[in-house]
Amino acid sequence: LADYLGIAEIAQKEKHPDEARKAVAQAGALAVKLNVPIASENLSLGTARVADLAGDPAAVLSALPANLEFVRLGPVAAGEAQALRARAFGKLGQWPEAVAAGKKAVSALDMIRQSLGEGPLRSAFTSDNAAIYTDLIVALLQLGRTSEAFEVADAARGRSLLEHLSSLRQSVRTSARDAAEADRLLRRIDALTQQLRTADTTRAPERTVALRKDQKRLVASLNAARNEYEDRIRRVARTDPRGSVLLGTSRMGAAEVRRALEPNEILIEYFAMPTRLLTFVVSRDTVVSLSHNVSVDDLGNKVSLASQLVTRPGAATAASNVLRGLHDLLIDPIAQLPQYRQASAIIVVPHSALTYLPFAALASRDGKRLVESKSILVLPSASSLPLLRASAADSRDAKSSVFAPFPAELRGTMEEATAVKAETKKARTYLAANATELQLRKALSSGDNVHVASHAVLNQTNPMFSKIELHRGNSGSPEDDGSLDVHEILSIPVRSDLVYLSGCETGAGAAWSTAFRTSQDYATLSQAILYAGAQNVVATLWRIDDAGASVFATRFYAALAHSSPADALAIAQRQMIGDRRYSAPKYWAAYVVSGSGLPRSSQSQQRASVP
Repeated sequence: LADYLGIAEIAQKEKHPDEARKAVAQAGALAVKLNVPIASENLSLGTARVADLAGDPAAVLSALPANLEFVRLGPVAAGEAQALRARAFGKLGQWPEAVAAGKKAVSALDMIRQSLGEGPLRSAFTSDNAAIYTDLIVALLQLGRTSEAFEVADAARGRSLLEHLSSLRQSVRTSARDAAEADRLLRRIDALTQQLRTADTTRAPERTVALRKDQKRLVASLNAARNEYEDRIRRVARTDPRGSVLLGTSRMGAAEVRRALEPNEILIEYFAMPTRLLTFVVSRDTVVSLSHNVSVDDLGNKVSLASQLVTRPGAATAASNVLRGLHDLLIDPIAQLPQYRQASAIIVVPHSALTYLPFAALASRDGKRLVESKSILVLPSASSLPLLRASAADSRDAKSSVFAPFPAELRGTMEEATAVKAETKKARTYLAANATELQLRKALSSGDNVHVASHAVLNQTNPMFSKIELHRGNSGSPEDDGSLDVHEILSIPVRSDLVYLSGCETGAGAAWSTAFRTSQDYATLSQAILYAGAQNVVATLWRIDDAGASVFATRFYAALAHSSPADALAIAQRQMIGDRRYSAPKYWAAYVVSGSGLPRSSQSQQRASVP
């Protein structure tokens, strides 16, 4: 049966509809002969897939009646069925029905993301998750529900870190009992689903009645386990709201995001679709959406070219032209909005290849860089803003710890450490052999502001092992081996108001460097530190110049004495632009700040409520 349906899909993809119809008919005849529920479920889903490929939305809906639950094939098949129904309703212009089915598809996708089980169908379903979110966003916008569309677009990001670290549910902030119980429930759900599949392939005519009763019991147990799992996940989210939002397992509403904005701020969230780019502009009063005709592949090529040219000697003119074109595409359409003109600070939530774009270097037609008129804060999701700004602790008396483990090899880091210490009150400096992993762990967990000037290594194959290199300690402990990896950072309760990673590619993920699902970003050092508890993280998008790094850090900390981290970064970048020696973007555009964008002491002031 699976072979016939697979042949039908291949034939339809290859534009052989007659062969596809023949294979579907053969599958249908075999399903009748088998006369078991799992065969019917497979036939319905397979027929709908072929109809979707054929561009026949009515046939999709005919194959997938609303009462078909896919109990045996599990939530993956149920989610895919709802995604196919949502797309079909959209093609027919039935937008309310498209929204209802799309929400069910997204809900199923969110549950599947929590589990690494369910076999190969899971990867087939989740690999197309961008289309699932896109269909729902389009349907919501068609109905004028812009705020809801913004919330769905925001929910589509921030999931990869969770997918690549199943042990994250063992976070120190998460209830160990709830986490362990959630894992046990996932295993039970997988086992019950497999038992149902097995029961459908068991031929025992003399026990037909007993078999049907057994199947009903299994279905009831499976539904109960799924309900209990969902309750457990909600309980974990309540236990660790910050972590669940940063990782995308739960989210804030548009009103909460608006309430978290300062009066002089707007939030710009991008969402890359196959053939166009959606932009949401959020202020304290409104949520506005715009659409631009540019494919996700074209956008990726433009960003890749810009990143290459910015760092290439002798390519200043070419780089400026590309950055000007990107400004025309990304900023000019929203520059006409009064919300944008009135804002002195923007919060950018990038998507897809835009994660790797140095927004600060974008140039308008008059040659001005974006950072010359706006301070820029970058966030993994809009939902994270209210959580990051919720802390009321006062860090004005926080000490600073400065690490430079390789001053002989990276000569600029010695100068950088000295300059940072001079600009920072109550600073402790750890140089060479004293700059151990254990000392860095202590500084992060003690509440110190932390500055690290060292190598950073981006692991393209397994981003959970991207690392900051330090000196190996003498304790012999794995926690002092000189390599602080992403997965280790996640186990540290980071209490720092500011962590400054003056290394190479500390803010970049592996998605850009590989062909694997480039529509999503992966675990980065800065994202891990933010999740672990830091309020603000300064990181880099590419390999930074050793000498320029020292000058930039000095200017940043001088400005930080009287500015927020976001404003201090903008001030330092403007000063670099005005300095002939360092005016080229390669010296300053790689730096980005993520987090609350505010010093922790400023966050205790409650913002005015938003209706």
